[in-house]
Amino acid sequence: MPWKSAVFCTFVYAKYTSLERRGLWSDLVSLSVTLAANPWIIGGDFNVIANASCAPKNFTAMDEFAGCISSCGMKVMESIGSRFTWIGVGQGRRIWKWLDRVLMNTMWQQQFPNSIIQPRNRIALAHSPLLRSQEHT
Repeated sequence: MPWKSAVFCTFVYAKYTSLERRGLWSDLVSLSVTLAANPWIIGGDFNVIANASCAPKNFTAMDEFAGCISSCGMKVMESIGSRFTWIGVGQGRRIWKWLDRVLMNTMWQQQFPNSIIQPRNRIALAHSPLLRSQEHT
Protein backbone atom coordinates (compact mmCIF):
# COMPACT_ATOMS: atom_id res chain seq x y z
CA MET A 1 0.00 0.00 0.00
CA PRO A 2 1.49 3.38 -0.95
CA TRP A 3 1.92 5.87 1.86
CA LYS A 4 -0.51 8.75 1.62
CA SER A 5 1.38 11.12 3.89
CA ALA A 6 4.19 11.41 6.36
CA VAL A 7 3.87 9.35 9.52
CA PHE A 8 4.91 10.54 12.96
CA CYS A 9 6.21 8.49 15.86
CA THR A 10 6.78 9.86 19.35
CA PHE A 11 8.81 7.78 21.77
CA VAL A 12 8.15 8.15 25.50
CA TYR A 13 10.13 7.37 28.59
CA ALA A 14 7.98 9.10 31.19
CA LYS A 15 9.08 10.36 34.58
CA TYR A 16 8.25 8.31 37.66
CA THR A 17 6.02 10.76 39.54
CA SER A 18 2.68 12.11 38.38
CA LEU A 19 3.80 15.68 39.03
CA GLU A 20 6.82 15.22 36.75
CA ARG A 21 4.64 13.64 34.01
CA ARG A 22 2.27 16.62 33.75
CA GLY A 23 4.65 18.45 31.42
CA LEU A 24 4.70 15.41 29.12
CA TRP A 25 0.90 15.28 29.01
CA SER A 26 0.78 18.98 28.14
CA ASP A 27 3.43 18.58 25.42
CA LEU A 28 1.59 15.62 23.87
CA VAL A 29 -1.71 17.53 23.80
CA SER A 30 0.08 20.45 22.06
CA LEU A 31 1.62 18.07 19.53
CA SER A 32 -1.77 16.50 18.83
CA VAL A 33 -3.06 19.80 17.45
CA THR A 34 -0.21 19.90 14.94
CA LEU A 35 -0.23 16.20 14.05
CA ALA A 36 -3.97 15.41 14.02
CA ALA A 37 -4.14 15.35 10.21
CA ASN A 38 -1.30 12.81 9.93
CA PRO A 39 -0.85 9.21 11.05
CA TRP A 40 0.73 9.40 14.51
CA ILE A 41 1.71 6.87 17.15
CA ILE A 42 3.08 7.43 20.62
CA GLY A 43 4.87 4.50 22.20
CA GLY A 44 6.99 3.65 25.17
CA ASP A 45 7.08 3.53 28.94
CA PHE A 46 4.39 5.85 30.29
CA ASN A 47 5.10 4.85 33.91
CA VAL A 48 1.39 4.92 34.73
CA ILE A 49 -1.58 2.65 34.11
CA ALA A 50 -4.58 3.85 32.12
CA ASN A 51 -7.44 2.06 33.86
CA ALA A 52 -8.44 0.55 37.18
CA SER A 53 -8.11 -3.07 36.05
CA CYS A 54 -4.63 -3.09 37.59
CA ALA A 55 -5.66 -1.85 41.07
CA PRO A 56 -4.03 1.59 40.97
CA LYS A 57 -2.73 3.33 44.03
CA ASN A 58 -2.97 6.76 42.43
CA PHE A 59 -6.30 7.50 40.75
CA THR A 60 -5.24 11.08 39.98
CA ALA A 61 -2.25 9.90 37.92
CA MET A 62 -4.44 7.39 36.11
CA ASP A 63 -7.08 10.05 35.37
CA GLU A 64 -4.45 12.50 34.09
CA PHE A 65 -3.06 9.87 31.71
CA ALA A 66 -6.55 8.90 30.51
CA GLY A 67 -7.30 12.62 30.01
CA CYS A 68 -4.16 13.03 27.93
CA ILE A 69 -5.07 10.04 25.75
CA SER A 70 -8.56 11.47 25.21
CA SER A 71 -7.39 15.06 24.61
CA CYS A 72 -4.89 13.85 22.02
CA GLY A 73 -7.58 11.86 20.23
CA MET A 74 -5.57 8.68 20.70
CA LYS A 75 -6.61 5.06 21.17
CA VAL A 76 -4.58 2.25 22.67
CA MET A 77 -3.25 0.02 19.89
CA GLU A 78 -4.57 -3.51 20.22
CA SER A 79 -2.24 -5.86 22.03
CA ILE A 80 -2.03 -9.62 21.71
CA GLY A 81 -0.43 -11.89 24.26
CA SER A 82 0.42 -10.72 27.74
CA ARG A 83 -1.17 -7.47 28.87
CA PHE A 84 1.55 -6.91 31.45
CA THR A 85 4.74 -5.24 30.25
CA TRP A 86 6.50 -4.55 33.56
CA ILE A 87 7.34 -6.68 36.54
CA GLY A 88 8.67 -5.51 39.88
CA VAL A 89 8.64 -6.37 43.55
CA GLY A 90 6.77 -4.42 46.22
CA GLN A 91 6.03 -5.30 49.81
CA GLY A 92 7.67 -8.69 49.30
CA ARG A 93 5.53 -9.76 46.34
CA ARG A 94 5.67 -9.57 42.55
CA ILE A 95 3.80 -6.74 40.88
CA TRP A 96 2.72 -6.90 37.23
CA LYS A 97 1.59 -3.74 35.39
CA TRP A 98 0.85 -2.54 31.88
CA LEU A 99 3.12 0.53 31.70
CA ASP A 100 4.41 0.19 28.14
CA ARG A 101 2.00 0.73 25.30
CA VAL A 102 1.47 2.23 21.86
CA LEU A 103 -1.20 4.84 21.25
CA MET A 104 -2.50 5.73 17.79
CA ASN A 105 -4.64 8.48 16.36
CA THR A 106 -7.53 8.01 13.94
CA MET A 107 -5.38 8.77 10.90
CA TRP A 108 -2.94 5.98 11.88
CA GLN A 109 -5.81 3.57 12.41
CA GLN A 110 -7.26 4.42 8.99
CA GLN A 111 -3.96 4.06 7.14
CA PHE A 112 -2.77 0.99 9.09
CA PRO A 113 -6.00 -0.73 10.20
CA ASN A 114 -4.38 -4.04 11.18
CA SER A 115 -1.72 -2.60 13.50
CA ILE A 116 -1.18 -4.55 16.69
CA ILE A 117 1.56 -4.85 19.29
CA GLN A 118 2.80 -7.89 21.13
CA PRO A 119 4.81 -7.76 24.34
CA ARG A 120 7.83 -10.04 23.98
CA ASN A 121 9.63 -12.06 26.63
CA ARG A 122 11.79 -10.16 29.07
CA ILE A 123 15.49 -10.98 29.01
CA ALA A 124 17.06 -9.40 32.11
CA LEU A 125 14.87 -6.30 31.90
CA ALA A 126 11.92 -5.22 34.04
CA HIS A 127 10.06 -4.15 30.86
CA SER A 128 8.91 -6.30 27.95
CA PRO A 129 10.00 -5.11 24.51
CA LEU A 130 7.01 -4.41 22.25
CA LEU A 131 6.83 -5.78 18.72
CA ARG A 132 4.64 -3.90 16.26
CA SER A 133 3.04 -6.02 13.58
CA GLN A 134 0.87 -4.98 10.66
CA GLU A 135 -0.73 -8.39 10.29
CA HIS A 136 -3.42 -9.52 12.70
CA THR A 137 -3.59 -13.30 12.97
